[in-house]
Amino acid sequence: MTKKELLQEISEELDKGASRIIINNLIEVYKLCRYAPSDYYNVVITLTCNYYAIDPKNIKSKTRERSYAYSRRIISHVLSDYIVFGERVYSDDFIASLIGRDRTTVVHNRKKAPDELKFNFLYKKAYDTIINNVNKYFKNENII
Repeated sequence: MTKKELLQEISEELDKGASRIIINNLIEVYKLCRYAPSDYYNVVITLTCNYYAIDPKNIKSKTRERSYAYSRRIISHVLSDYIVFGERVYSDDFIASLIGRDRTTVVHNRKKAPDELKFNFLYKKAYDTIINNVNKYFKNENII
């Protein structure tokens, strides 16, 4: 059953007085959740790797080159900030598995991110560019 079919079924079962408000809320939920989280993290990884001109397959490598380190840091920052209905979508362990590091690295990156955005111009520029590209991608302006 698709989400649209589920919304139609729910709307048919609801009382007509409250149904309009509830249907409108459910439509907003559907708009927010129309992309699966796997789509989101794949797009973030691809766009970040494209920005730093590295191969997404090598993001888990043990290299400490600046482009790899920055891309891992931004990936963990963006995915840690992805919140739906007040809850983080991706756990630190999951993000760590995506970038080939342990959970404490993701926690460190998340805690360090506000200072990086405030004081590191290159990091802020990269972060803003990647967030804008992710938003453009999900507004059907596919840029990958």
